[in-house]
Amino acid sequence: MQHRLRRAMKRRSMTITNLSHAAGLSAAPIRTLLAGSTSIRLDNLLAIANALNVRPGWLLDGGWWERLWQRETMAPGRIEVSATDAPPADQQ
Repeated sequence: MQHRLRRAMKRRSMTITNLSHAAGLSAAPIRTLLAGSTSIRLDNLLAIANALNVRPGWLLDGGWWERLWQRETMAPGRIEVSATDAPPADQQ
């Protein structure tokens, strides 16, 4: 998650301080995520994603679960997960 957070912040030219103000949070949860934590409260995830104009699922896991869920709703019971669908090793 930290790499996607850094990428989104860079695209928006946001510092930790800018992002914390835009998300209405203290800088602490952002610093924690940038340090490599994979634990985040849902309300903080939503606030950060909204401030960065990205989907929470993308920020959390690159959207892997969203793609799997969309496939399941399109063809219930017919999910086949291949190696290309699996999350990258750093997300497992």
